[in-house]
Amino acid sequence: MKEQRKSMGLLETAKMNGLEPHAWLTDVLKRLPSWPEDRLNELLPFPSYRFSDHPAQ
Repeated sequence: MKEQRKSMGLLETAKMNGLEPHAWLTDVLKRLPSWPEDRLNELLPFPSYRFSDHPAQ
């Protein structure tokens, strides 16, 4: 139950920050296997998030 609340919180945060929650989660799950652990904060659903098909500049 606690994990479910955390997941829902991340999805709500994505929504509040103008991201489509399903698209954000799908993109994050595709990236995770090869994403460096010291850069995990870049995957959080904040306005600065960049989808993988739109590289950061």
